[in-house]
Amino acid sequence: MSTFSYADFRAVELSDRAILEPVLSVSDERSCEFCFVNLYAWGPSCGTHWQEYNGKLWFHLKRSDELLVAGEPTLQDLQEVSAELRRQGFTGRFGQIRENLVAMPGVHASFEVRTMEEARWEYIYDVEELAHMQGVKFSTLRHHVAQFRREFPHYRTRPLEPALLPACRELARQWRPAEPNPEMLSEGEALERCLEAFTPLGAEGLALFSGDALLGFSVVAPLAGEMFDEPFEKARHDCRGAAQMLLLETAKYLSGRCRLLNREQDLGLPGLRRAKHACGPQTLLQNHWLIPLDKT
Repeated sequence: MSTFSYADFRAVELSDRAILEPVLSVSDERSCEFCFVNLYAWGPSCGTHWQEYNGKLWFHLKRSDELLVAGEPTLQDLQEVSAELRRQGFTGRFGQIRENLVAMPGVHASFEVRTMEEARWEYIYDVEELAHMQGVKFSTLRHHVAQFRREFPHYRTRPLEPALLPACRELARQWRPAEPNPEMLSEGEALERCLEAFTPLGAEGLALFSGDALLGFSVVAPLAGEMFDEPFEKARHDCRGAAQMLLLETAKYLSGRCRLLNREQDLGLPGLRRAKHACGPQTLLQNHWLIPLDKT
């Protein structure tokens, strides 16, 4: 009988897409953390490593000392993996645990269960609702889109392709503040890693133009089931309504291909939180921590 070993963890490589993505795409995991584009792009910044054990995928994010599991682990699986991480000097805690796993018999006897912090909640949108923007909850979004159309009546969009990526890099560089915080620096590194491997990653997206000027771009990728994820989105701050128009056009781009769009977390930033709420999320994904009660 095999046992779980920390030594079997390995860094996420581009070649792992052929192994990980087919499993993740049919799993019940809806968190953006399980999007392969994110696992790869954020891998160096987050210290992400993975292994397969007992038919499940296990991930360890060293920077945040956080375990993730994709699949349907048993309580024994969770206990065994957590214990091995604790033996190696880590906390052995799990993040992004779904409600049905929290409800497994015996979980509360081995783990303290906490809802993840509000900054880690994820914004889930109905793609068709976004694409049509009807109803009261989209009134703010419609206002910004109308403003953009007045100022940029000849705007156009193009699917992201390799020839457009240098312009995306430059826009992202301009978007970062003069003194970015560590999280912003990490995001810049992750975006660069994504763009470097854009085609083999299976990423796609949309670019928003006025004439030859790039006003914004979005990167999207399959997550699981009927959901896509939006790992990256950048729009020029000096173009009113550009971010909202980019969201509308991205929803139209995805229409008919998926039902839901995960626009990820707000990181506790008040402005980002207001902006994401203003776009009419269908729900907020609130997963859980499992923190081992046995600290040895």
